Amino acid sequence: MKEEAANTEPLTLADVIQGILARREQSGKSDRYQAIGDLKVAEKMLNFLTTNSIKDMAALEEKVQSMYGKQFDIRDKLKPIERRLKVLDEHIKNVDTYMQYRGIYRTYKQQKPKTQEVFADTHRMEITLYEAAERYLKGVMNGKTDLPVKAWKAERDKLAADKKRLNGVFR
Repeated sequence: MKEEAANTEPLTLADVIQGILARREQSGKSDRYQAIGDLKVAEKMLNFLTTNSIKDMAALEEKVQSMYGKQFDIRDKLKPIERRLKVLDEHIKNVDTYMQYRGIYRTYKQQKPKTQEVFADTHRMEITLYEAAERYLKGVMNGKTDLPVKAWKAERDKLAADKKRLNGVFR
């Protein structure tokens, strides 16, 4: 330990890679599969260092800080996208429910008062789901009558593609 404390030379990238591999070796089995896994990890590290022209620890630390900054930027861009996707999914789900049970609800409304109650009892779930979807959509539409389902689906698809692109930046 005294020798280590006296050693003030900065770590090289080779030392860091060897340290990582040594820790992996200590934590797991040291069989043939572990050795192959270690070589694959070392290959990925070497490719990363080569691709990013990293030759010393300072450059590695700078790259890590840069990647953290990019991650935070991506996270900040993803938050509003995910919020809007959640809203659009709720809109579309309610439109689907509304359209699915609209025929049953119309039939229910066209029944004579005596048979309407019996019809309502046999189709209680469908009528309730329709009415809930209708209330939701009335609140969303702000007095408009046409449901912009195509526009919502197009926006959802675009946002999903943006989200996928942003999530794939570091992969």
